[in-house]
Amino acid sequence: MLVSEIGQNHCGDMSLARKLILASKESGADLAKFQLYNSMAVYGVQQPQELTFKQANELFRFGQDNDIEVFFSVFDVERVEWCEKIGVQRYKIAATRQKKEVLEAVAKTDKPVIISQSRFEILDRLFKDVQYLYCVPKYPADLQEVNFGMIYIMGGFSDHTLGIFASQIALARGATIIEKHFRLDDNPRSPDFGHSVTPSEFSQLADFHNKCRDLRRQL
Repeated sequence: MLVSEIGQNHCGDMSLARKLILASKESGADLAKFQLYNSMAVYGVQQPQELTFKQANELFRFGQDNDIEVFFSVFDVERVEWCEKIGVQRYKIAATRQKKEVLEAVAKTDKPVIISQSRFEILDRLFKDVQYLYCVPKYPADLQEVNFGMIYIMGGFSDHTLGIFASQIALARGATIIEKHFRLDDNPRSPDFGHSVTPSEFSQLADFHNKCRDLRRQL
């Protein structure tokens, strides 16, 4: 499974957000993800990338209309409530945002959850369906900081390094989920710009992912 982490690359522009969803699908992504947060609470200042409930709902419906699942990283309980009203199929919880109340709120939905972690912590007691992604919570992360041995333990990788090489290594080591930040070639600069890949790079990653999957089926 390949997750296109659109993150903040939409820059608050809904037209750009929709283009990013379509480009994600065309590049081979299985899922497209955005972030839901209160920017004053997280950053201390208002951010143009903060999505409203209406915008999040529109993006989810746009994904449905174009046959690609859109879902969200949730940073607080209110955003979990938004997602339940929207009707999302799954959740993402970021490595640096694992507040107890958010974990519990997501667990109560009984929906699948993807959780990034820099150090493995078993949360199966909370969730019926949980998948773990190993990550180095730096933006960008240096390739030398990545402990690829964690892929065997956690099964997935949220890649913050430059390019797709680290993701390819993770796939070769058996990762079943890769999350990679995604931008357009002419994307305006955003906080996620530097560690995001272009559609052509994501397509290369998708091709490598498919080859690894086919090879595993043959073994």
